[in-house]
Amino acid sequence: MYLALRAGEPVDGQKGTAMSLLDKLLHRTKPVVSPTVASGPCLHVTLVPKWDSVADMGHEDSVSSYKCDSCGQSFTAVEGRALRQSEAERLRQQVGTDTSPAT
Repeated sequence: MYLALRAGEPVDGQKGTAMSLLDKLLHRTKPVVSPTVASGPCLHVTLVPKWDSVADMGHEDSVSSYKCDSCGQSFTAVEGRALRQSEAERLRQQVGTDTSPAT
């Protein structure tokens, strides 16, 4: 007897499909999809510097642009430096904690 199974068709009148049967036989599980967390605007705290040439790499004053590793937005060298200088203050405002030393 020959049984032709096509993906997506029920197997022997059951709820499962041919692919789910194969998944069970091969001990495969469905990937767990984590829910996306809705958050506020990106704080751009993971800025990655970009250089025009290999010789300039590592020199902070030779950075040509920055790219936020979190949201993918690109910034000019001037904008990136300004964001990096104000990074700690922006994080403090977002978290809402006072980090001043206690007296």
